[in-house]
Amino acid sequence: MAGSLLSAFFALIIFGFLVNRRRKKRGIETKSLVYIEIVAFCLGLAALIDGVFLLTHEVYGIEFILIPSYEFVNFGSYLSFSLNAISNFFLLTFAKEIFGELVKKGLYLVLSIVQIAVVPALLIVFFSGDLLSDFELIPFIAHILCSIVIYILFSVNAFKIRKVMPLDSDQDYIIRKALGDLGMTGIFMLLAVLSFVAHEIFLMTSLELLKKEAVTIAFGWIFGGIAAFFMYSGYVSPELMKKRIE
Repeated sequence: MAGSLLSAFFALIIFGFLVNRRRKKRGIETKSLVYIEIVAFCLGLAALIDGVFLLTHEVYGIEFILIPSYEFVNFGSYLSFSLNAISNFFLLTFAKEIFGELVKKGLYLVLSIVQIAVVPALLIVFFSGDLLSDFELIPFIAHILCSIVIYILFSVNAFKIRKVMPLDSDQDYIIRKALGDLGMTGIFMLLAVLSFVAHEIFLMTSLELLKKEAVTIAFGWIFGGIAAFFMYSGYVSPELMKKRIE
């Protein structure tokens, strides 16, 4: 809970910095910056919702929403995953914008469609109660697999471009650093999703120590907050948007 609230605070601060940066760039192409703003906002809001729902549950003991089959904390998790899917879509769109042909069109379309479909699928499964309980894991697994592919793709392409970057001027060093930060964004987002997966795996074990949410869930949100920082740092050089690998 503390990890998610801390991550939410950090990601929303980054969102504020990005909005302020776009305000200062009026009249300049800011489409890519809007994508990153949405990513930071969705990640921050997802963490905030997760933390608030857990805190409300612990303080007020709220168990259900409306009827017994709609669990309160689970609803927060479903909303959080939905927002993460939206952030993934815009992160992928940002990657397509800056990496160009390195992000294959077919892969981009498949990942985009799945991430968009995850949002209504999660909400339908939740509000269906026991009716679709046998299909509950499908949107979660689809989202997790897409997340892993997107984060690896984002990181690998950033480091790939960085590796072939010339270093003929001071500006090249700035762009090289920006690419490195974007690569780290993908790594920490991957660590975040793996932390959440680890939590679900630990719940299946008989070891009580591994079942404690404070371990993997907190680290997952903290990794997400660090990813938001590198995302912002990697975008501070607007010249990066002009670079393409043909």
